[in-house]
Amino acid sequence: MREDFLLYHTQTHTHTHTHTHTHTHTHTHTEESFRELRIGFVCFVLVPADLDIKPINKRASGQAFEVILKAASPVSEVAHCVTTPPKRDISLEDIQKKLEAAEDRRKSQEEKVLRFLAEKREHERDVLLKAMEENSNFSRMAEEKLQMKMEQNEENRMAYLSAIMERLQEKVKADDQNISFECKLCKFSKHFASGERKHLEMVLSAVRVRPLRRKQ
Repeated sequence: MREDFLLYHTQTHTHTHTHTHTHTHTHTHTEESFRELRIGFVCFVLVPADLDIKPINKRASGQAFEVILKAASPVSEVAHCVTTPPKRDISLEDIQKKLEAAEDRRKSQEEKVLRFLAEKREHERDVLLKAMEENSNFSRMAEEKLQMKMEQNEENRMAYLSAIMERLQEKVKADDQNISFECKLCKFSKHFASGERKHLEMVLSAVRVRPLRRKQ
């Protein structure tokens, strides 16, 4: 079959090259050759080995083929004959073994599920403990910062009050000094005024006495 296909392909190729003088005639024969080549290739690929294909009638409208079925070989009949193994009777022991194997699989699956749930709970507990620890640390740090801020504010307030008290004491001291100076000045002025008055009286008395002495 492969030799016929190659021979057909060679004849078609030679027939195409011998008609290259006229353009229209060559184009038509080329299309027919390619169509026949495609049909032959499809039949060669898709048709099984037990079929024989022969071209019988070649026309301008198409190509006709004759399909011949080959005789079936005894080998193929043996190959297609599939025998099923005879069924074996299942004993009570086999059933018991299957039940035990199924029970073992069920227990193994339950153990896997329980192990998975235990690991999941352990992970959730670790996450919860970590969150609680982080929350506790955050609360402790926030409390420490607040305590430090309150102590700093208290120190600043006491320093401010001390500065105010010191300024007030200085002002009171200055006022006391001014008052004592004013008191001393007032006493001095009074003393000076009394002494000056006595001295003036003595001068006046002396002036009055002297003229009287001149008259005598």
